[in-house]
Amino acid sequence: MAVAASSLSLELSAGLLPAAPARPPAAPRGPAGWTRRLARVLQRPKHPDTWLQDLLSYEGPEFQSFRLLGDAWRSPVATTVQLGRRFDVVEVPEAVASVAWHHLRRRAVECGAVFASGDGWSFIVPPTSGYLPWPAEVRCLTACGVCVPARRARDETHERWWISRPPSGPFTHPLALVDALNLFVGPPSSAPPRVSEPVGPPPAGPLSPLSCSPGA
Repeated sequence: MAVAASSLSLELSAGLLPAAPARPPAAPRGPAGWTRRLARVLQRPKHPDTWLQDLLSYEGPEFQSFRLLGDAWRSPVATTVQLGRRFDVVEVPEAVASVAWHHLRRRAVECGAVFASGDGWSFIVPPTSGYLPWPAEVRCLTACGVCVPARRARDETHERWWISRPPSGPFTHPLALVDALNLFVGPPSSAPPRVSEPVGPPPAGPLSPLSCSPGA
């Protein structure tokens, strides 16, 4: 049985009927697709605050943080890193660390990456900072493993969390930090620098057991 054409289709000529939408060409897959996408990223203007552009250009503070901490800097979980070769960590009680940190920021001193665990804050400083006149309440860790927080850990709901992950780079100026801490906790200790193990269970793998010692 033949089906009668509708009145609308009889009134419209073939040239007035809407054309079917054209499908976009499929994006290439495999190595060719990755090469094309990478080329588009590299052609974009440089933005210092874009971590991906920093990593691809091998320059800028984000690449410096990634170079120091490796995959731990962008890891979604807390990760153990090795101290002593490229950076050390200074552990400070929270009551003193918070005051000193705000003091440095008010004076426009560069404060790098700082993370917290329990009632202590940890500042990332250049290696061999253990020989500076740190107060007795402060521990400078080197030549051992320390666990850094996941990249999105920003509050106390995590066991370890970031106080600061600034775009200016991972280091806090060690001399400025020493001065600020001594300002709020009294004169430096006359004893040798306290370079010792971080609080917490030793990490599994080649970094266990831990043995911390002064940097060279």
